[in-house]
Amino acid sequence: MADEKHLYVVAGGGYTSAGPTEEAWQVGLRFFAAPGGAPDPVGTLDNTWDVVSDTIARTETDWRIDGNWRVEGGLNDLNADDWLNDQLAPAFAAWLANSWISSKVRMDYVKVYPILAPMGTVIPAPPYAVGSPVTLTWTSSNPVGTGTDPLMPLQASVCASHRTGQVGRRGRGRMFLPPSPVSIMSTAGAGQGKISSATQANIRDAQITLLEDCQISTASEGFGCYPAIIGSPWEAYALISTVQVGDVVDTQRRRRAAITESYSSAGVTYH
Repeated sequence: MADEKHLYVVAGGGYTSAGPTEEAWQVGLRFFAAPGGAPDPVGTLDNTWDVVSDTIARTETDWRIDGNWRVEGGLNDLNADDWLNDQLAPAFAAWLANSWISSKVRMDYVKVYPILAPMGTVIPAPPYAVGSPVTLTWTSSNPVGTGTDPLMPLQASVCASHRTGQVGRRGRGRMFLPPSPVSIMSTAGAGQGKISSATQANIRDAQITLLEDCQISTASEGFGCYPAIIGSPWEAYALISTVQVGDVVDTQRRRRAAITESYSSAGVTYH
């Protein structure tokens, strides 16, 4: 097969005025996208839909949505701006508004990219030469986390692992979550220094809710979008079926590399 396609959703932002002034956060989910019946748990991506030119410039109460394409699927199409407005923005906003995400974390945008195999490039809608996302940008009431305790180091990140029916590396994925407050850590006995069991469960359940709320059911809409693990060469997928959250905070090197470190130095005097 050739020209297999999927959709890549990215949400991200920065920090409130009370938060850090450097570094930014971003998370992403890939979606099996196709008209017709519900997909098998594991399979090959669809190649029957096209990206066509469309002018999107809509203003809603709390955000703007801009773009230059839509999905043409024959009898059943997908308008990415409707998906952003009706499902993706509300789902990510609700997910962010949890106590295991710092109140200093702010969401600024959600974007949808159409991706083409085998190189994983963004598909341009003719006559455009370069592909671009349909972008929802908050203009007011930006979502923020609700954890009010001090912020953990920015490179310390909770990881939500995504599992599928596909065996091996191609069936596994993960999402490094936005920065958390120190209150996610257990203060009891041998569990000190690890994420508390209650917080583990809360993060797991919120991640599952996010995946479910972002999905578009083929049965109800005719064109379906399902969270999946999709990797190079961008031809195959495996639907996410399980979410795992460990009790150890991970270190994300990208965030650490983005932070400018300052030093306190003093000389040593010997007698």
